[in-house]
Amino acid sequence: MNITETRGEDLSSMLDIVAGIAPTIRAGAESAEANRRLDDGVFRAMVDAGLTAMPCPKALGGHEMHALDLIQVWEAIARLDPAASWNLLMTSTMASTASAFLTQDGVDAVFGAGPTTMAGSFHPPPAFATRTKGGWHLHGQSGFFSGAHHASWILVAAIEVVNGEPVLNAETGMPDAFGAILPRSDVTLVDTWHTMGMRGTGSVDVRIDGAFVPSHLTFHVAPLTKTTPAFSGPLPRMFPLILVLGESSVSLGIAAEAVARLRRLAEEKTAAFTATGLHDRELIQYLAGKSKSRVDAARAYLHQMCAIAYDQATKGHLTMDTKADLQLALTYSTELCAESVRLVHEAVGATGVRDEAGFERLFRDAHTLTQHANHSSSRYATVGKLLFGKDNDWIALSF
Repeated sequence: MNITETRGEDLSSMLDIVAGIAPTIRAGAESAEANRRLDDGVFRAMVDAGLTAMPCPKALGGHEMHALDLIQVWEAIARLDPAASWNLLMTSTMASTASAFLTQDGVDAVFGAGPTTMAGSFHPPPAFATRTKGGWHLHGQSGFFSGAHHASWILVAAIEVVNGEPVLNAETGMPDAFGAILPRSDVTLVDTWHTMGMRGTGSVDVRIDGAFVPSHLTFHVAPLTKTTPAFSGPLPRMFPLILVLGESSVSLGIAAEAVARLRRLAEEKTAAFTATGLHDRELIQYLAGKSKSRVDAARAYLHQMCAIAYDQATKGHLTMDTKADLQLALTYSTELCAESVRLVHEAVGATGVRDEAGFERLFRDAHTLTQHANHSSSRYATVGKLLFGKDNDWIALSF
C-alpha cells in the first residue's frame, strides 16, 4: 500500500498540512538531537496545524481518523524527523485512547479544553499509591515518558501499598496495576535521556512526590469493557497497540528516508579510487534493491495487520489471536526497517559515518527502536508462548 492511498479526505488534507510545516520540522531536527528533547517551535507548529487532534474523538473536537490514515501521516512526519513523529503520535494518541478507560468525570477533566496531549508509560518501576479520601497519593519515579516536556497530562502505572508494602491480588499473588493521570505540573521531569538514537524524543523519567490523583483519573489495567459515549469508536479498543503501530510507522519513515537518500547520493557520488558512479555499480544496485524490498515488505505487513485489527475493533474487542498477530507484525516490521537502514549504511560507504550526511542518525535511530521493549526480540517469545497455550506475559496485550 502506497503512502498516498486513503479512505477519505482526512489523509490527503493531513499530508498537505505536513508538507506545509515540513520546513519547520526539518529546521528543528538538529535542535532536538542536540538538546535531547523536541524543539518547542516544532511541537507548537504540529499543535497549531491540528495534527495532535488526529486520533481524538470527533465528539471531543478531534478528527478521529482511521488507524491506517494515522500511521501514514506519522510515517510522513518521521521522514522529516523521527523524534517529531514519535512525540506527536505518543502524546496525542495516549490522550485519545487511554482516556477511554475513565469515567465521564475523568473525561471532562482531561478534555475540558478540547483535544489534548498526554505523555504516558507503564515501564517499571510503578508509582506507589496510598489510599486517601477521594483518591490516591502517589510517590515514585519511572522512565520513558516521551513528549513529557510538552504534554499537558502524564499517565503513570501505579500499585497500591499499605505500610510501605504492595497489596497483592489473592488469586495471582501479584499487585494489581492501575493507570493514574496527573497534570504535567504535578510531576518533576528527571533528565535521564542519554541514548544512542532517538535522542530528540526527550523520553525522560517522571518523579512524583506525593501528588494527589482523584479516583476519576484512575483506571485498572484490564480490557476496555465500558466507555463514555465519546469513545465508542474503534481506536480506544486498539489501546495500547495503536501506539505501538505508530512506533513502527516511525521505523518505516526512517527506512524509507534512508532509501530515498541513497538514491540521491548514488546520482552524485563516485566510488573512491574509481571513476564509476555509485548508481552504476552492481553491488550498490543490489543493496539498494534489497533495502527497498525490506521497506515495502514491512509497510505491507504493518498495513495489513492494522487494517485487520481496526476492522475487528469496529465490531468489538480485539481477540488475543489478533493482538498476537499484530504484535508479530510490529516486531518484524521494525526489524526489517533496521535491516533496510543497515543495507543503506553498507552502500553509502564512508558517507554513512559523517554527521553532515544524515545517514548515521538514521542508522542510530532505526537500531535504537529495535531495542524498545515493544519491538524487541523478546516479543517473539511473547507470541511464541501464546502459540503454545501459555499465559500472556506482556502488558501491551493485557488490555
